[in-house]
Amino acid sequence: MLRLLLLLPLTACGVLADGNHPTLDCLDAALPEPESTVSSVALDVLVLPMTIPAGIMDTFIAHPALRAPGAWEEADEVVWQDPSGSILSC
Repeated sequence: MLRLLLLLPLTACGVLADGNHPTLDCLDAALPEPESTVSSVALDVLVLPMTIPAGIMDTFIAHPALRAPGAWEEADEVVWQDPSGSILSC
């Protein structure tokens, strides 16, 4: 059960879509493009300790915080302003 809960965020389409990881995108833009395989491996070893916390922060903090205003507006519109077709309509 614990494994399922840990893997659940990875299955959502929003998690894997481009542009939904602002911290990882910023980190990726700041890093130089490696010119050879050796420099790529060396860069991977140095960057890996930064990418794991950045990915976790994106998944659980940054992405929800960036999407919350739009979700709030959409929920307000569907539930309170025009509830026809929603689960709460009578």
